[in-house]
Amino acid sequence: MIIGNRSNRKDGLSRIFVTKVLKFVIFICFKCSVTDANTPFRLMSSQSLKDNLRYVPRNFNLSNIILSVVYIKRGMRVKFIPITFKERQGGVNSINLKKYLKLE
Repeated sequence: MIIGNRSNRKDGLSRIFVTKVLKFVIFICFKCSVTDANTPFRLMSSQSLKDNLRYVPRNFNLSNIILSVVYIKRGMRVKFIPITFKERQGGVNSINLKKYLKLE
């Protein structure tokens, strides 16, 4: 699997914070390091995906994240490639730290 690692991100401090917390939680829970677990940029063969989807629980809401963990824990080849990630061009940021931390 090739995973795009969003280094030098410009998409907001809250998203960077969430990514770092996620990386820490994955390390604590699964004892493995995933450089950028929630990146939307992944490349794998359809057969490889099919073979590994059986390890993802059916109703698991973060299937893209757990899939990266599955590949790493099963000892499959995973390569993180740096990609550029521009700041948001439009729309509204869906991460509201105040809301999640109950500060509002």
